[in-house]
Amino acid sequence: MDRKEFCVLMAKAKQESGRGTSDISFDMKMLLPTLRRFEKGEHNFNLKKVMEYLQVINAHIQIDKDIIANYENLLAWLVDVRKTHSLSQRALAKEIECAPLTIANIEREETIISIDTFLKIVDVLGCTINIELFDVMLYVICFFYWAIICSLTIHVLDLNSRHVKLWKNITGVTIIFAVSMLCIIGCGSFPDMMWKFISITTIIGIFIWALGQIFV
Repeated sequence: MDRKEFCVLMAKAKQESGRGTSDISFDMKMLLPTLRRFEKGEHNFNLKKVMEYLQVINAHIQIDKDIIANYENLLAWLVDVRKTHSLSQRALAKEIECAPLTIANIEREETIISIDTFLKIVDVLGCTINIELFDVMLYVICFFYWAIICSLTIHVLDLNSRHVKLWKNITGVTIIFAVSMLCIIGCGSFPDMMWKFISITTIIGIFIWALGQIFV
């Protein structure tokens, strides 16, 4: 896949998202002419801009089964897939015909990977790339699951004591919410995010219930 073909995928995702060029320009704080050149792939733009653009339209890059939601996820994927294929930085650089220092600087975050370099790596590794929108319903499922766990936690604490103070309930809910949000922020792959959200929320709920059994 080349840069123009990648831009076609971005255009398709943009159309499916329903976001207009003016709205995207405002959210990215990018002038309209610059944004249009970016969308047409007229220059070798960097992947941070791509990820910012995709976040605005609520989309992500999917490489085979891996979902890349931000630039940090992309770098982690690059290092992981390089090691999975038993390639050194020098060997990968040779495959895509660039200097070994380029790969080293990208992985050290001293250089932002360009779209052309990224697509060369994807092609060399034989990966399939696509751009897809996030499923909003998964957000809704996570929110309702979190609400159910919070409600059950409060209910269990209240059943075990008539003297449970309000601050204990508030503390429990706050802890669940805070850790769950950290889980969401820290996970790039949305399916992974959903399952980690559910798992961690459940563990916290059980932990608070256990504290209620012991101390209440």
